[in-house]
Amino acid sequence: MNCPKCGEVLEDGMRFCTKCGTNIEEALKEEKEKIRLEAEKLKKEQEEREAKRLEYEKRERELKEEAERRRQEDEKRQKELKEAEERRKLEEEKNREELRLEKERLEEEKRKIEEEKRKLEEDKLRAIREAEELKRAKEENENKEKLAEENKEDIKPNIESETKEEPKIPKEAEFKPAKQQETVVKKKRKGFIRRFFDRLILLIVILAILIGGIYYLNLKGYLPEPVSNEINNLLDQIEKVRSGEKEEYKNIEDSENAVEENKVDDENTSNEEWVVENTIEADDIENLNKDVSAIVKDGKYGIIDNETGKILLDTKYENVSIVAGQIIVSDNGKKYSVDSRYQLGEETNILENTMRLEYLYNTLDNKAYVYTGENSLRELSKSESLSSDMIIVESVNIREDDMSISNDEIEVDYDKIDHLGMYGVYSINDNKLVSECEYDKIYEYSEGFAAYKKENVSGYLDNQGKDIGITFEETRNVYDGLSWVKKDGKWGLYKVTK
Repeated sequence: MNCPKCGEVLEDGMRFCTKCGTNIEEALKEEKEKIRLEAEKLKKEQEEREAKRLEYEKRERELKEEAERRRQEDEKRQKELKEAEERRKLEEEKNREELRLEKERLEEEKRKIEEEKRKLEEDKLRAIREAEELKRAKEENENKEKLAEENKEDIKPNIESETKEEPKIPKEAEFKPAKQQETVVKKKRKGFIRRFFDRLILLIVILAILIGGIYYLNLKGYLPEPVSNEINNLLDQIEKVRSGEKEEYKNIEDSENAVEENKVDDENTSNEEWVVENTIEADDIENLNKDVSAIVKDGKYGIIDNETGKILLDTKYENVSIVAGQIIVSDNGKKYSVDSRYQLGEETNILENTMRLEYLYNTLDNKAYVYTGENSLRELSKSESLSSDMIIVESVNIREDDMSISNDEIEVDYDKIDHLGMYGVYSINDNKLVSECEYDKIYEYSEGFAAYKKENVSGYLDNQGKDIGITFEETRNVYDGLSWVKKDGKWGLYKVTK
């Protein structure tokens, strides 16, 4: 047995050390207590490390779940966008087909009007020719009447001699068999029909010649004034009918031209399309989700529809926000859920996720980090499970001396991070900035666009970090191709295209 303090060899049963005089029993007790305290300290340190490990695993699990949720939402939005694009294409195809059919109808009507116009010209020329023929026929009739008067005396004796002769019985009246008499009746009937049509045609010709002649005489001023007035009234009515047809033809041409002009106007305005005109007065509009946004007036919050601009919840509440994917309205220190009609529902005790997740770009080492809270940093890498390759990062200065490695994690005092307050776009796949940190604010990517604010101008960046060239006073996230924008001090819904 040795002395606990000086190590002197002692005999069994000795209570005090012969060299240093130490009480052996008390010294042993003190040594055991020291060993116990050391063991408890080691156990406590091990428990703290285990708690940190479990917390880290919990944070990692929550981050992965959040990333998976975002990925599913992005896939859902992409699917909805694709369906909307297909519906739009079908609608455009339908409109083009209707326009083609309308154009064909207008062409057919135009052709018919041209044909009627040509027939009217032909009728006019034919009437002139008939009038000339009627004049010639009238002159010939006058000449014949003169000849008839001259030969009148010669004709009378011949008529008297003919009346004195016995009437001859026509051959048809002689006795014939019944069958032959039926044939004779049929022949008489055919002859009568033929003579009737011949006389009808002759009558039509005479009427045509007469009408043409009257028209010609009216043109030359040979007719009495009352007759001339009646004819002129008839011609005026005909001219009115023709003028009406010309006016209708002109209207059809104007409508066709209007269709073409509207088509040109549609092409000219395709680059600037307001779905809801910028007539909404508001202090701000903040995106909540793809369906609705929060609208702020005089410091009070409400809810507005992202497609129609209709106010769904009046602006009279302290705040409207998204918590765990659910819209929460705050008022008078209480929180309320929102129902499917975006009206105030029951009071809720839902807690917001206080874990802070920030993406930082260190200008001192040109690397991007993710800050997960509790002074923990992690360098961004291609293995990150995120919904988008493009990450919005804030420019910061983190000195190497302020970083320390503990349990394979980078630790840094958040208060020692120098936040520069400027934002850019970082590509994880390319491991570099694709848009420099020169923007005052950049909203998260949605449907391939990221709204930004730079000094007094707002616009959009594409999925390559390039400015698409559309600028307003304010811009917000793009959902279903639409975005809230501010122009001339008022808000509206604008269709965003490259």
